[in-house]
Amino acid sequence: MTKIDHYRDCAAECMRLAGSATNPLDRIRLIDMAAKWLEIAKTLEKLFDDAVTQWPPGVMIGERPN
Repeated sequence: MTKIDHYRDCAAECMRLAGSATNPLDRIRLIDMAAKWLEIAKTLEKLFDDAVTQWPPGVMIGERPN
């Protein structure tokens, strides 16, 4: 499981808990937490995608590009 998947799982768990929360304030906080987890996952995914697309062709991971 990647960190991105883990963060999405955290968001899903927050939403699951929000669905069973009886206190409206707790529900709002859990939904906000879920949104933050998804935001982190999205940011990390974009950083990863940008790094992959900017990496020079033919250079192996772990090597330093010239």
